[in-house]
Amino acid sequence: LSPHFKELQHPLLLPGGVLQGSRAGDEDLVPLKSQQEALIDIYFRRIHPFLPLLGEDETRSQSASGTIPLRLLQSFCLTAFKDKSAAPSLNLGADPTVLPPERFSGLIYAAILNNLPRKEERRVLTNPILALLSLHGWGPHGCEDSTFMLSQAVHHSHTLGFHLARPGKAPSKSSRALFWCLWSLDRWSAAVNGRLLMIHDCDICQEAADVLPLFQPSFRIWLRIAEQLGWVIRSCRPVMAGNQTEQDPELCSFEEIVEASKGWGTSDEILGPLELFHHAIIILSTHSKGLQGRSRF
Repeated sequence: LSPHFKELQHPLLLPGGVLQGSRAGDEDLVPLKSQQEALIDIYFRRIHPFLPLLGEDETRSQSASGTIPLRLLQSFCLTAFKDKSAAPSLNLGADPTVLPPERFSGLIYAAILNNLPRKEERRVLTNPILALLSLHGWGPHGCEDSTFMLSQAVHHSHTLGFHLARPGKAPSKSSRALFWCLWSLDRWSAAVNGRLLMIHDCDICQEAADVLPLFQPSFRIWLRIAEQLGWVIRSCRPVMAGNQTEQDPELCSFEEIVEASKGWGTSDEILGPLELFHHAIIILSTHSKGLQGRSRF
């Protein structure tokens, strides 16, 4: 584990950097092959449409051939286990016994943290793993751990220059998708966990609207919602004495966002959660109106 993570005094951390609940050999634990496929299916059905952190075709090909990186496979399992349909797939190793969700996730989470790729050239792999870990947020310290994982992912993306336009070198679609996933998660982390934004629009060379045509409608909807969340966050910021307050953001309805994203063909299984996220932003925007006139002094 990184020294920064040790400084957090994580409640599962034991002397020597070993996580509580892990045993020798646990770092290689994964569900049986058929259960791996079931959990990967859940991930690509429920999460990937609006958070395309990795390419589906390549990931499924690696899974079928047994070449998928172990920590990435474990991260998919960790992300998918909360879905109700995942319950029969929560086994580890050769033992087909179904584990309680807390035990299953605790062992996998510990294994990933203790064995994250460390080499600099592995940043491209580590980045999506950290982003997936940031979605976990389990237990009383889950919010703190989640924001820490996301901050590391954002740090690596800055190092790799995902936010920059480099002359003569167009970024790949996958790197763009990963960056904009982090950009959106940063806004949700700020709103849910009370954190400062780590990715500021003034520091990147594009706006969300510039990249929308590259992606599927479900991701376009997600990015438009995250963009509006950014506007709401801006209206909630403290105001220096003598400065004007931000005007209330003009938010689109969910139907307008779906229409602009050409997203009416998106399944209800995806549109439902996206609409819930949009409702949350509307509620936050009404709260921000009550903060107008606030000051740091």
